[in-house]
Amino acid sequence: MRLNTFKIYTFGCKVNQYESQLIRENLLEAEFKEEDDAFYHIVNTCCVTQHTENKVRKLIRHLRRLYPSSRIIVCGCLVELDRNIEGADILVSNKEKEQIHRILGLHSQRRDKITFFKSRSRAFVKVQEGCRNRCSYCVIPFTRYSIHSKPVKNVLEEVLILESKGYKEIVICGTNLGEYGKDIGVDLISLLDILCKNYSGRIRLSSLEPKYITDSLIHFMKEHNKICPHLHIPFQ
Repeated sequence: MRLNTFKIYTFGCKVNQYESQLIRENLLEAEFKEEDDAFYHIVNTCCVTQHTENKVRKLIRHLRRLYPSSRIIVCGCLVELDRNIEGADILVSNKEKEQIHRILGLHSQRRDKITFFKSRSRAFVKVQEGCRNRCSYCVIPFTRYSIHSKPVKNVLEEVLILESKGYKEIVICGTNLGEYGKDIGVDLISLLDILCKNYSGRIRLSSLEPKYITDSLIHFMKEHNKICPHLHIPFQ
């Protein structure tokens, strides 16, 4: 087992999957190797349901038994709710997640964009972080409470990098995608318009709450065939 090796386990949403890819690229940039028999096992957690949380905790305990000499890093939403997770060596909050390579003492330049998406033919691109809706059934506002939208210019740069790597479909995702841009003076349709004009592939939207599916959005999707005619609408 080499000390400069890692493996990532991801639970939950597309945002988590995107963030795991960013962690991966930051570690690869620091000349770490991704291997099954790794020294660092990174568990990117989800706690949106009790069933998922149980699976996360079960995996951590399993890794602890299977790799007693390894270091288990637990990051993500579960860490925001529980700072005493059995079997974890290092806990990393959502805010610190993209700095895992620095927490490990690595000083390579931090990436803020992904350049590929492991084991997928389409790439997820995170454009928005945080939710303040406070729905009575949902824990996410307590785990991802910092609101932030990625500037349109940065999103476009990331999408074009992925296009250059051969990705013909991207999935635009966020903690609460419908809130995109409200903190930076734009909106989701403005972003989609720029992407349609500059990206040659298909664009798919991740989950949108019903209140964000406006007549304007539906009309835009109808008028632009680059937007996949698909909406994932969560009903609780």
